[in-house]
Amino acid sequence: MEEMVLPLDPLDASVRGLPMTKEPATFDEGLRLLRVAVRHTPADDAAYPTRLLNLGAAVMDRWERDHAQADIDEAVALFQEGAAADADVTASCLVNLCHALRMRYRLTGSPSDLDAAVAAGAGCLDLTAHDYDGRPDRIEQAAHALRERYERAHDVADLTAAVNLYRAAAEQSAPPDLTAFSGRPLVHLRNYALSTRELFTVTGDTGSRAAAMMTAFRIAGDPAAAGAVQWAARLTEDSTDPEELDAAAAALRVAAAVSAAADADSLRLDLVAALRRRARLTGRTDDAEAAILAAHDAVDLAQTDGRGLALGALGNTQLTCWTRIGQPAYLDDAVGNLRRADAAAGGTDPVPLTNLSVALLERHELFEDPADLSEAVRAAQRGVAAADPSDDDLIGYSANLAHTLQVRYDWFGRPDDIDEAIVVLRDAVDGADRQTLSVAKAEANLGILHRARFRRSRRPDDLAEAVRYARLALASFLELPGTEDHAGAEMLNLAMALRERARFEGRPDDLDEAADLAVRGVPLLASAEYPRRGLAASILVDRFRRDGRDEDAGTAIGYLDGLAGNPIVSTAARVDAASLSGRLAEDIGDKAAATTAFGVAVDVLARLPFRGTTRRTRERSLAVAAGLAGDAAAAAIDVGDADVAVDRLERGRGVLWAQHLELRGDLSRLAAREPVLAARIETVARQLSDRAMDYLDPVDTSARGPVLELISEALRRASDDIERAVDQSRAALEAAPPDLRAHASSMLGFVLGERYRKRHDRADIDGAVAAAFDAVRDAPVGGAGRYWSQYGETLLDRFYAAQRDGDPGAADLDSAIRALRHAVTAGRSPRDRADDLAVLATAWDRKADGPADPAALSAAVEAWRAAVRAGARDDAERAERTASLALALLRRCDHTGDPADLDEAVGLWDHALAVGGDDDDRAEWHMWRSIALRARWRADGEPADLDAAEAAGRLAIEHAAALDEETRTMVRTALDESARFGRAAR
Repeated sequence: MEEMVLPLDPLDASVRGLPMTKEPATFDEGLRLLRVAVRHTPADDAAYPTRLLNLGAAVMDRWERDHAQADIDEAVALFQEGAAADADVTASCLVNLCHALRMRYRLTGSPSDLDAAVAAGAGCLDLTAHDYDGRPDRIEQAAHALRERYERAHDVADLTAAVNLYRAAAEQSAPPDLTAFSGRPLVHLRNYALSTRELFTVTGDTGSRAAAMMTAFRIAGDPAAAGAVQWAARLTEDSTDPEELDAAAAALRVAAAVSAAADADSLRLDLVAALRRRARLTGRTDDAEAAILAAHDAVDLAQTDGRGLALGALGNTQLTCWTRIGQPAYLDDAVGNLRRADAAAGGTDPVPLTNLSVALLERHELFEDPADLSEAVRAAQRGVAAADPSDDDLIGYSANLAHTLQVRYDWFGRPDDIDEAIVVLRDAVDGADRQTLSVAKAEANLGILHRARFRRSRRPDDLAEAVRYARLALASFLELPGTEDHAGAEMLNLAMALRERARFEGRPDDLDEAADLAVRGVPLLASAEYPRRGLAASILVDRFRRDGRDEDAGTAIGYLDGLAGNPIVSTAARVDAASLSGRLAEDIGDKAAATTAFGVAVDVLARLPFRGTTRRTRERSLAVAAGLAGDAAAAAIDVGDADVAVDRLERGRGVLWAQHLELRGDLSRLAAREPVLAARIETVARQLSDRAMDYLDPVDTSARGPVLELISEALRRASDDIERAVDQSRAALEAAPPDLRAHASSMLGFVLGERYRKRHDRADIDGAVAAAFDAVRDAPVGGAGRYWSQYGETLLDRFYAAQRDGDPGAADLDSAIRALRHAVTAGRSPRDRADDLAVLATAWDRKADGPADPAALSAAVEAWRAAVRAGARDDAERAERTASLALALLRRCDHTGDPADLDEAVGLWDHALAVGGDDDDRAEWHMWRSIALRARWRADGEPADLDAAEAAGRLAIEHAAALDEETRTMVRTALDESARFGRAAR
């Protein structure tokens, strides 16, 4: 409770009583003396409100000891009387009144007490100075009252107001560097995190979600915050942002380190889940290994009763890494650990059993071992049996069992397997108490299972069930939010079932409905479902054959041509699609379209036999296209092109010969993504194309592994042991074979640059430049882009270093611009190209810093414009690049006087401020926007521009207030200079 030390008072009772209430042994006597002091002090005495406050605080202390309602009633009355007086202690009386009323509300449940508490809290804040040290605690009391009233009446406005107050308390009590929260500031931050989490739960507002997550991650070091950290980390379950997952993982590590044993076990499992999601998202080996290492730690540190869960998490992580990375060792380890997890759970936990089933099925598909398939079925069956009937995940376990049984049915054709799959999945769907995405998927799979059983049984009721379940699934997908992709695929599933029933039972209406569904479903298909266009085309072809509708043939030809030209579709499907398109075009008399389609079929045919298989296998793959070359030649003759006809006949019959003669392909696109792999392929191809080189210039392949290990170790050491990283990079470069020299040189340049940033030794930056240039020189064919980028950035670093030493460094700046131009045009990924454009734009900015150079100013503008257009990783980066473009336009306007540049710059700063930026950025952007608006006002005299400029200036100063003195001075000076010119113009 908040108290005020009583000033000297003539009444000895008050002076002696106040300290006595601080000790349990003398508390009652002290309370009696305080009552005497109040009773004998006149109401108009200036000391009276203070004595009321002290007595009220002592009575509240007794209430907290004895919980007698008479005490809390008396305390409320004392604080109300003290608050009614216009005295220095009014705010103190109000904050204590707020607390006492909240406590009485908990006893009596009276809404009026809660309303009065809210009013008292607000009144206290009105009377409390903003620089008063105790203001954060008073803000917190007011927030508590609002939050409790929200819990009674569920008025979101109360919760929103409480969140805002908790944030204000946290901000006002924050340590100067905004890190290492402890004590009361940590309590305020924790309350803000919890209330924001509750606001997001109620409203689903993404802003509240982001604030709750960010704050929860900041309080990870608070042992009482484990639940909040865990909740925030679990929100990243479907995240596609690696940085968000990194933040979750970092917070979970800290929280696990300070939490009690049981909490720590749970937090470590969530850490594994976050790292596993990151590995799934990036597909990177190092991310997979980090997830597996964390899972091993979870197993090693787990309490006895948590070891099974940790083993399950380890196995699941290894399974995920197998699906993303593809190393069979992951799969074997996953099976072993999931078996151990099942044993630890005594066979009663469906989660490890289901994951074990999935891992065994994956291994069966890889090695085709029937024993794995049988064990997968048994594990899935045990998983379903172990699940509680009320478990929300039961339908997932059942779907896994149905899928596993279907796989075994496809392999061995056992009728019992597909019968059991249908029964299991139908029971799960019938037992579901609500329609969810999992239920809709199960309905869709039931339709597919019934259609598969119909092909064996030929029973009409299977077809009827296939249609019924497909309709149910489609209705569910159309109702559930965010399931458009599923709806498109399900339209095709329903169309296939209807087409099959139309063929079997002769129902023309079914075929019409199937064709209409196919046309509706194709636009909704996801990119991964693209091959389903072939199914849609086959249904339309059926109706065209029946009715002769040219529009059906035309639509089908469009779908088939799209399939034939899509490189992600299998080669066999592309050949079939192009061939069918050609025959349909012939049927409707479009000879030109027919010859074009057959030409595509012959072109793709050359890719159909896979080079790595035996000649007999390749001949068998070509047998499915028998007659294609003749059809293609006939189509060409139909349009009068005999030369094309001969060419197609020759290429159609010479596919295998062409494979033997074909030269290797261009590696530039692979090199842009994986330069080391491209370099290795380049070496192998060179050896195969000229066997003599094996003897003239042999490559020691045994050196590659150790070199790559040295490079990886140097990268890991760069942050904590830079000297060792440099030594390892030099050793890697000395041992590197030709195809790894560029990679090794690049790493040496990187670690030397890192050492320069730590020691500022000019020799290091010179060495970094030389190593980066060596990487460019030794780059594999088509893979120089990344090395040009590093070379340009390193030259730019040396330019900055020279400037700090008083050397203009102009040659380095010009060379950096040339190198970055090479990087931009080298065919790198869109994100890398965007980064290169931003660095190039920065270099042009520096070029324009010297004597007036219109060309450099325009080049900077265009480079920043291209960087903005190329995209950004997040809103913050997009805002920064937009603001940089605005500044480049303002600088060009200063030189050319072009008002269009000025107008565009103002608009771009508006956009940047709307998108993001911290206080530092926003202070700068508001400052430049103010300067630009004043310049525009001077040019055209529009009063609105001057008003907006002054408003922007005020905002710049407001954001700069929280920054360092140098920044505040810079902002004030720039604004004062701009305003001075404005006054002179006025």
